[in-house]
Amino acid sequence: MVPRRIAQLGRRVYPPGLWEGTADRRWVSLTFDDAPHPEVTGLVLEALRRTRAPAAFFAIGSRAQAYPDMLRRVHDEGHEIGNHTWSHRPLLWGAGGSPFRQVERTEELLARLCPGSPRIFRPPFGAIGPGGPQALTRHGLTPVYWSVVPADWDPLTPETVLERVLTAVHPGAVIVLHCGQPWHAGTAASVEPLVHALRQRGYEIAPLSRMLAEAGHAVGRR
Repeated sequence: MVPRRIAQLGRRVYPPGLWEGTADRRWVSLTFDDAPHPEVTGLVLEALRRTRAPAAFFAIGSRAQAYPDMLRRVHDEGHEIGNHTWSHRPLLWGAGGSPFRQVERTEELLARLCPGSPRIFRPPFGAIGPGGPQALTRHGLTPVYWSVVPADWDPLTPETVLERVLTAVHPGAVIVLHCGQPWHAGTAASVEPLVHALRQRGYEIAPLSRMLAEAGHAVGRR
């Protein structure tokens, strides 16, 4: 588990964006990184459909190119889609370097596959180097970070994912999970019990766009 204090420190280091929603109500947002995967992302979608829960998916461009029908399904089922670079490279080379072309290339693909999706961006590892804020502004992208991270980039059982999220959850939490590799099947299996457990604790599962709007972020559309 990545402690919430890491996210609090990140606000002083990374460019401005959304780390969490307001804490004046019991609400959370579910987000999924590294989409799409032809099987695991589908399992997540099924769990969200059964529980009628919204989510945001941050897509890696190369995977979106390989599995466009799965990404279109995410979009068609009403979930929000953001940019997670073309190949999950940290943006540390400056605005004119290759990493920022990865952002542009992914934006071009998402605009074709998911028209109308929000212009949101999650930097891999949260890393944005010099010139990054200007590059994101030029492309109209709002950074979205996180405040609850169960560290499910490693293979985890559904029970472990559930325990870690419920231990760290708080009002306004932006929860980051992963759905881009076969070993994320444990995460996918945790989604339905997680949604039920959060609701039993009085949390609303809110669209990320609503958290962004209430935090004062004017998010454009592709």
